[in-house]
This record gives sequence, C-alpha cells and structure tokens, in this order.
Amino acid sequence: PAMADAATRKRALNLEKGDQPLNVKLIALDAEAQRSEINAEYFNALYFGEKLSQFSGDFVYYTPSEYSPSPFIFHLITDDMLQLANTLYYLIRGVIVNESSTGIMEKYWDESDVFWENYLNDKIDPVCGGLLHILHKYQEEGDF
Repeated sequence: PAMADAATRKRALNLEKGDQPLNVKLIALDAEAQRSEINAEYFNALYFGEKLSQFSGDFVYYTPSEYSPSPFIFHLITDDMLQLANTLYYLIRGVIVNESSTGIMEKYWDESDVFWENYLNDKIDPVCGGLLHILHKYQEEGDF
C-alpha cells in the first residue's frame, strides 16, 4: 500500500515539546496529501486491529468518520501483558518516523504489505472489516 512518506508526515504534524503536555498541531494539507493521510490512517488502523486482536478473546473497535478528528479506538481483554507491550511497541515504531527504529519500520511495512496482499487474494478476512470500505474508496481513486 502507498504510505505517506516522511516529508508528508513531517508536514502533517508539527510536534512541540515544552513544559506543557505534548501539543500536536495539524497543518493544512492539499487535497491529495489529505487523501494520502486518510488512506494511511485507515490502513494502519486495519493492520493495528488485526495484530491486537490476535491475542485477545474479546476485541471490539470504533471507527471514526474519515472526516472526523476522532481517534480509532480498540478495546481488548488480555492476560498477556508482555505480548501487548511487544505488539504496541512494534505497531508504534512501525508508523513513527524515527531513524533509530528503521529496522522495525521496514519489518512493519513488509508485514503489513503481506497482510494486505493476503486480504486481496482472499486468504484472510480482516478483523476490522468495517474499515475496508474507506480503503476501497481510496483504492478506486488511485491513492492505494
């Protein structure tokens, strides 16, 4: 899948650290960059849900509108805190542009590409299937 490049991510997020909690300011993007960002967010949420559901017997998720600033929400129950920590570390390092985690990012992108190919070839039915209509919309528009 086409992921937002590092320059787009840096343009989209302006992180400021200070005495206050971390403030994230969204910077206006052109229409193509906005579609690319939405596409990346929904694809990552689809993959996050798949990975998080693998070790939870009770998993649900909330999908915001593609036009909403509301977050994706995943609820899961697990006794395996080590697996949860490892999975969250992998997922977060996979999407955050950081030179020290390049290997994890490459692994994330490779594995998420395999996940998407498996879906496209009817080998899997993603747990967060409610996200697919947005991804297919962007695929039809040529963004994916």
